[in-house]
Amino acid sequence: MKTIAVDIDDVLAASAEGFVVFSNERWGTNLKVTDYDEHWVNMWQVSIEEVRKRTHEWYDAKLVTTYQPKDDAKEVLTKLAKRFKLVVATARAVDLQKDTLDWIDLHYKGIFSEVHHAGIWDSITMGKYNATKTELCKQIGADYLVDDQLKHCLSADEAGISAVLFGDYTWNQKEDLPQTIHRAISWNEVLRYFENK
Repeated sequence: MKTIAVDIDDVLAASAEGFVVFSNERWGTNLKVTDYDEHWVNMWQVSIEEVRKRTHEWYDAKLVTTYQPKDDAKEVLTKLAKRFKLVVATARAVDLQKDTLDWIDLHYKGIFSEVHHAGIWDSITMGKYNATKTELCKQIGADYLVDDQLKHCLSADEAGISAVLFGDYTWNQKEDLPQTIHRAISWNEVLRYFENK
């Protein structure tokens, strides 16, 4: 049975939407989802010290537990679980592990056999770096990666892991996407891709 590694933020969860609403309410920003950037220094135009402060406030607010699941994700994943081993591969900080597990248990109970945190952003709060998404996928033996971040899909593809670039977001556009990377705008398109595997 082959393994599909699935990202959480903006793949399983409507994270950018929730984050932008929180940012606008908490810090008086005027962001739209199309303004979202995982590099918060760039998005907010503030110092790294301010980003660290806001990151702790965001953790304390347990915002990740409030994100809505993506449309059709549970139904599609339930079907895929009959033919594939499904695991979560998230770049989230290890600090968010409990909140992440609680959220997955609430919205995707029984679908994923494992949950792995790359902890790419741990360096912001803890001063350490764990693994890239591709390194994580290799460690867990993933054959496929479903992710919204172009850089993770490109890196996985180079490592021989079949990548599905999820969503039609401002942050994952590329005109000359390699033919080996499949873009899926919705979870139903993800299902169609894997029906042929």
